[in-house]
Amino acid sequence: MFYRFTLFLLAAFFAASPLLQAQNLKVGIINMNRALNETEEGKRILDNMKAVISKENEELRKKQENLKRLQDELSKQGFLLSDAARLQKEEELRRRSRDVDRFREDKQAEFARMQQRATERIHQGLMKIIKKFATSEKYDMLMESGDQLAGMPGPVIYFDNSLDVTDEIISRYNKATSEKAKKK
Repeated sequence: MFYRFTLFLLAAFFAASPLLQAQNLKVGIINMNRALNETEEGKRILDNMKAVISKENEELRKKQENLKRLQDELSKQGFLLSDAARLQKEEELRRRSRDVDRFREDKQAEFARMQQRATERIHQGLMKIIKKFATSEKYDMLMESGDQLAGMPGPVIYFDNSLDVTDEIISRYNKATSEKAKKK
């Protein structure tokens, strides 16, 4: 919604200003989602997160197997157990079930925090690169193309692919982060 409003304001501004219409504006388009995911750092972080998720999924699978085994024991032996023993097994089953649910929820929240921190760090670095790029290449305006969600167009509905500077931004970001890593 914000993007559409911004786009509307920009269009209204340019339509209303004859001086701006007379100028040749240099405009570029950036797909920030693509830039975030296709930088070397973004790819590395994504691979690391996939490895962490895989490890945690294996741990969750083991916990769920133990829970299933306890459920099977209770269903097979439940009628042979005394009321007190059966109630104790049922309580243990409920406790372990809550533990598995809590484990899954904690890991999902942890993953979301990791993803948010990584995205913010890369985004801040990209913004510095974008500002330097726009200044050095004398762009009047750089706009984010965004992605389509649920069949709805992003903030920029159409643009000529020659305006897309995403690859250049990714390249400059990769170069800057590799030079930074060499200095360390």
